[in-house]
Amino acid sequence: MRVADELKAMRKALNKSPEEMAVMVGVGRQTYRNWENDVGEPRVSHFRKICSACKARPGNMFFSSSTTDFFLEMLVFLPKHRQQEIKTKLTGNKK
Repeated sequence: MRVADELKAMRKALNKSPEEMAVMVGVGRQTYRNWENDVGEPRVSHFRKICSACKARPGNMFFSSSTTDFFLEMLVFLPKHRQQEIKTKLTGNKK
């Protein structure tokens, strides 16, 4: 499943409009709509806000390997010790 599809499914499960989700995440409504229409993807900081708004852990929120892979790729911008900590949370694998 694509990130766009997962975002849309999650929003619908919360019974929220794209505009309400945009406010919760702190982005413009068009930005959020673009994510749901597969035009770009949320940054890691936005992903964290989405998880917080939904009271979800990142590893429990998105189940597809492509989404997990996307966020694992974003880890390169963090210090090494934080990379490993987040990888473990997302994948359950300590290596």
